[in-house]
Amino acid sequence: MFKSILDYKTPTLVLILHIAIGLGSLLTQWVSIMWFYFILLTNFGYLMQKQKPFYAIALITYLASFEILFRMVYATPIVPYEIGKYILVGGFGLLLFSVSGRSPLGWVMLACILPGCFYDYSDEVSFANIVFNAFGLIALALGIISCSSISITLKELKILLRLLVFPLISCLTYIYIRTPDYEDISFDLGANFETSGGFGSNQVSTILGLGCAIIFILIILKWQLTVVRGADIGLFFLFGFQGLLTFSRGGVVGAVIAIVSFIYIISLSSNYIKNKYRVPNFLNYLIPLIFLGFFAFDTANDITGGNLMLRYQGETAGTLAGAKEKDLNALTSNRLNIFREDLELWQEYPVTGVGVGASRYMRNMTEDVVAHVELSRMLSEHGILGMLFFLLIIVVYFVYVNTTSQPVFKAIMTSLFVLALYSTFHAATRTYVTPLLMSISVLRFKPDESESITSDALTDSNNKPA
Repeated sequence: MFKSILDYKTPTLVLILHIAIGLGSLLTQWVSIMWFYFILLTNFGYLMQKQKPFYAIALITYLASFEILFRMVYATPIVPYEIGKYILVGGFGLLLFSVSGRSPLGWVMLACILPGCFYDYSDEVSFANIVFNAFGLIALALGIISCSSISITLKELKILLRLLVFPLISCLTYIYIRTPDYEDISFDLGANFETSGGFGSNQVSTILGLGCAIIFILIILKWQLTVVRGADIGLFFLFGFQGLLTFSRGGVVGAVIAIVSFIYIISLSSNYIKNKYRVPNFLNYLIPLIFLGFFAFDTANDITGGNLMLRYQGETAGTLAGAKEKDLNALTSNRLNIFREDLELWQEYPVTGVGVGASRYMRNMTEDVVAHVELSRMLSEHGILGMLFFLLIIVVYFVYVNTTSQPVFKAIMTSLFVLALYSTFHAATRTYVTPLLMSISVLRFKPDESESITSDALTDSNNKPA
């Protein structure tokens, strides 16, 4: 079955399947659970396949992308809450035995994270805290170690992008059907759980933004997700529109940043390269993007009675009533205060930090509040090694992502990397998004002599793998 999804010779059936998974999950969590374990158990051998490591990455990508759906349907403990991180750590860990030329940068990053797992200055950290806070970074390090030595073609990259989207279509179906009629929703100036499937709007907004960005890339490159291009455009707007209605701004802003990064990188290519690879002109898509984005936002703003605009302006019930000052902390939903107190902990423990997961128990004003900004959490919990880890993330981009010569490949990978990095500033690494996208973004480009890169690889008129 997974091989059929990879081949994508019957796109309509694949899409119907994932819509059905979302619909079935409304009735019982066992629909998505059984599908997950069926795919895992029947394709586990891909993780050990040395001849074709791409299949392992494909399986890891697909399975990890179901993480938020499992959280929404409350599949724990049958499917662990942190299943995305377990899949990434386990999958990339096994992949290490199948690749050569492993990245030294990844090993250094892993060495920066592990020490903080073995001490705790709060005396309150549990194993669950360590998994929640450290496994995402461990997965990222392992992903960079293994993926940076693997080369893939444009055809294989197209497959990975589709595999990122399919589970999100199940999520979108679940969320959309579960959302009440708009006139029955009370839109205020806080995150909205009614439009996010009854789950945390920040995480839901993150994956909706990811779906929006990936589908945009597929549309621009004519790598059709469905048989009808209009259906692709419809999915693009459904992801974006539902993301706006969650009132969680991070995912929507992340999608915009990823899309602009993609178009900008392509626009830097020479005219010769653009013509050779049929690269779209930056200005041809920037103006329609602004217009359509404005239309979607304006429509959503009307539905919410103008509250969506106020939300993006940083207004809260307190600021409108004059009881609270409208400042950067209000605009960031209290993230600035958490950031400041994490820095204070770093000043107190500059070398070692306070240990993985301990910062939430040692702050004053924001005690027992989970950090939403990964940088401040790393500084407070890992000390100087946390700073080194974050700096190495930037180095990774210039060593692996930015050195790719193929313009389309580079634009896609930059878009994924930027979205992954931005997500750490509003959702930390609480989801699979950052470690998975960053790991994919360091994959190397490999020309495929069997495909015509100048035409067929970028034009999917028959909706078959290029």
